[in-house]
Amino acid sequence: MTTTLPAKRANPPVRGGIPRFVAAEDKPWGVCELVIVDHDGNLLRIGHLLE
Repeated sequence: MTTTLPAKRANPPVRGGIPRFVAAEDKPWGVCELVIVDHDGNLLRIGHLLE
């Protein structure tokens, strides 16, 4: 099952010139992954296995 984000959430704005969100993309190692950087600078990689 694939869930698609609404268009308004797919590309949130860049704040202060620092990217805070990298849209989800399929990686060569079989994972769909997105990246979020929170306000404290923590890098979060979120993904799921592709089938």
